[in-house]
Amino acid sequence: MALLPYASAELYYDTRFNAVNRYRFAVGVEVPIRKAILDLYLMRQEDNRSEPGHSNILGIAVSFHF
Repeated sequence: MALLPYASAELYYDTRFNAVNRYRFAVGVEVPIRKAILDLYLMRQEDNRSEPGHSNILGIAVSFHF
């Protein structure tokens, strides 16, 4: 079983404010299990124009491949 670590970052531009107002940073690991991939990740989101202004997210996603 091979673990596939990853990191990602996203910036969101909002035309209403003509500014980048949201940032997302994530780190995680994908675990292949037969015909599925289990994705475990931790994400941090900063949003300048909402309340609360930040979120910490622990996520699990499963993808099936046939």
